[in-house]
Amino acid sequence: MSLLSWNCRGLGNPQTVNALKKAIRIEKPDLVFLMETKSDKEWMTSVRDRCGFKESFVVPSLGASGGLA
Repeated sequence: MSLLSWNCRGLGNPQTVNALKKAIRIEKPDLVFLMETKSDKEWMTSVRDRCGFKESFVVPSLGASGGLA
């Protein structure tokens, strides 16, 4: 099993999502853990779908801080 853990500091920027997709394509992890997403559940579901994953668990951010996926 391989794991990609990333402190992404906000996924609202399309360039950040593209960098995540590239890292996933190169590393081919079984599990991706994202910290400091600063995003809500709906956005993280969209990111999950764009990255080609089927399942997710999201802890939304509180205001402008936190967030796990």
